[in-house]
Amino acid sequence: IVYLLLALLAAFIIYQVLVVNNLFIFSRSSKKKAAAFADEEEALADDLDEKIARAIDNHELRYAVRYLYLKTLKVLNDRNLIRFNSQATNRDYLQQMRQSPGFKEFNFLTEAYEYVWYGEFEPNRSQFDMIHENFNYFIKR
Repeated sequence: IVYLLLALLAAFIIYQVLVVNNLFIFSRSSKKKAAAFADEEEALADDLDEKIARAIDNHELRYAVRYLYLKTLKVLNDRNLIRFNSQATNRDYLQQMRQSPGFKEFNFLTEAYEYVWYGEFEPNRSQFDMIHENFNYFIKR
């Protein structure tokens, strides 16, 4: 019985080490990493304006807001105001922008994006037009 308990304890410890260090070959974390890489590629793509227009034409306003936010991150990265990273959170980007003059506007855009995308809020056309206008104003300044 003592050997069985020791073997179970050793198996549990090995399992915990594997989980904490993401050492599983066929794990969900590798899928998450692939998805994060795809998001990074999507954000750095040059056709974000086309994706925005297509989403608006297809009445997929949530996706249009997502692409607007990604475009904003790309513009801020290009201006060296943030450092785009697929592992960074929106709060990380806000922290990077904290000392910039456009922080309040970026904070508003981030909250709008999170409400629409993560809150699964489907804006109507007038709400989207207001959000779109705010994104465009921020990007052009």
